[in-house]
Amino acid sequence: MRILVSNDDGVEAAGLRALAEALQPLGEVTVVAPDREQSAASHSISLHRPLRIEELSPWGAVRRFAVDGTPTDAVYVGVNHLLRDRRPEVVASGINRGANLAMDVLYSGTVAAAMEGTVMGLPSFAISLVGRGEPRPPARDAAQRERAARQAGRSAHHSHRQAQLLGRGGPEIGPSRSRVLLDWR
Repeated sequence: MRILVSNDDGVEAAGLRALAEALQPLGEVTVVAPDREQSAASHSISLHRPLRIEELSPWGAVRRFAVDGTPTDAVYVGVNHLLRDRRPEVVASGINRGANLAMDVLYSGTVAAAMEGTVMGLPSFAISLVGRGEPRPPARDAAQRERAARQAGRSAHHSHRQAQLLGRGGPEIGPSRSRVLLDWR
């Protein structure tokens, strides 16, 4: 399985690395993410300037690219340019540090990255870390990583169906209290 991973917290975010590492056992993972924080970028795209793309040092077998644009730009560039000869089968976005609940999903760059994958006909999901106060670093949240890997597997398994966008918010305290935020088909 080929998986494109992005986010809105930037290409060096701990949650992005945690998600990429959690998905690596499922197949070929490529990170294409904004070169800096793009929280609340929503589904905006860069129209009036060229985008710069930089290949970064890999995280093990995970290739990484930084795009000086929005999360939507990153997914678009990843699918249509960097991976055009080996199109991803799933787009995963996150792990966002902080909740994307209720109306926040309209502003979230994390959700927008998954929405862009869905617009391109790819099963896509976004994961956010819901916590009280200052959340633990997502890299230490094993339950969240396990959920991400399971969701990627389900998304790839059902990729023959209509593309879907799934958003999950997982609390720090464990998987039993996670909830689905959106499920658009």
